[in-house]
Amino acid sequence: MLHIHFQPVSIDSIRSRKNEGACCMSRGPRPFQTLRDAIPIARMRGTVQMAKHGPESLFDFTIAGAKPVAFVCVKYTEYIRAVLADIARDCDDEIRRLRSVTQDAALSCELWLRSRYGTWRFFRVTTDVLMELGRDGLPLAAKAQEDEFEKFLKNIFEKVSGACEIS
Repeated sequence: MLHIHFQPVSIDSIRSRKNEGACCMSRGPRPFQTLRDAIPIARMRGTVQMAKHGPESLFDFTIAGAKPVAFVCVKYTEYIRAVLADIARDCDDEIRRLRSVTQDAALSCELWLRSRYGTWRFFRVTTDVLMELGRDGLPLAAKAQEDEFEKFLKNIFEKVSGACEIS
């Protein structure tokens, strides 16, 4: 006969095991959620082919049918609004792996970052530069960003100068 012995458990012991993953349920590890959520975005750009995961994997999937063919590495980050230097530091391993893929005009190595709230940022990784991209894989127009920033500053300046005028 099988005897099962239950031992009383205190709230304090449950709280101490929380960091061990013993008491809390999540929707899955964040890296897998991030990869799962990246697939629909990738399918908008072409055919997605998943890479086999292993310790020497250089990327998570490829996007074919679009030019250039993209080799994509997906990562979860808490710091989605970080500047490029911080992203380069935090994603050093992924960037190094992507840079080991042969560089060619017909190939694009991309790093996709996702926050816990579903915000995405996309980057093309070249031998010496991280270039921010849109969901469509095209570079974000740096000029357009500068123009928007100049309009923003001009608008603030007009509001401030208008408030300071003496009638």
